[in-house]
Amino acid sequence: MPDISTILILTHSNALSLHGYFLELLAKEWQTRGIRVMIHHDLDSSVPADVCFVHVNLSLVPPRYIEFARRYPNTVNLHITDIRKKSYSRNRVIRGDGYDGPVIVKSSLNYAGIPERHGRPERRLRRIWEKFNRELTRRAPPGLPFQQPSITSKQHYRVFPQRRMLPVGWLDRDDIIVERFRPEQHGGNFVLREWYFLGDREYYSCEISKDPIFRIVPMPVEIGAAGAVG
Repeated sequence: MPDISTILILTHSNALSLHGYFLELLAKEWQTRGIRVMIHHDLDSSVPADVCFVHVNLSLVPPRYIEFARRYPNTVNLHITDIRKKSYSRNRVIRGDGYDGPVIVKSSLNYAGIPERHGRPERRLRRIWEKFNRELTRRAPPGLPFQQPSITSKQHYRVFPQRRMLPVGWLDRDDIIVERFRPEQHGGNFVLREWYFLGDREYYSCEISKDPIFRIVPMPVEIGAAGAVG
């Protein structure tokens, strides 16, 4: 990365650590090359840097963070401001579309909205209600209108063999999204693919599972001498 001496990683005040993110590996690689890496969240004070890497980690990035990032000569993720599934899904099921095949119900927020809830006090009564709500939804027939999906992790996503099996009112919820369930399968198993990229470097992973809802477990990745993988 020629002519770059300092990279500023702009984070949200509720998530200051890079631990568990692919960006942590990139930061370590940049540091081995003599590049200074700073994690910054104070929007009231800016520090000099050659590159600002926006890593706010929210489904909808607040405008203040984007305006702050514009101060820098080079930015990464400046225009990635809305990653809610409803903003880009091509498989979304809506009223009147005539589709009645299998569907999957997810949180519209990225990562089931966990980053949005990070740092908020979690009330015991709310945890009990959500657990009861999910069990009720799982057991009750679709015709009951009071069912409300409680999705706080990927394990709470639901798959229905037919759209008509959806509980009443789920298509009208703002916090969830109903999509056509079109999984890739191999040998009777479900396939999950993920693609990481940064500039002209990329990393690709693929895993299979008997469960239709699962996630890839992050594994350490060796970053080649020619450049960073992202």
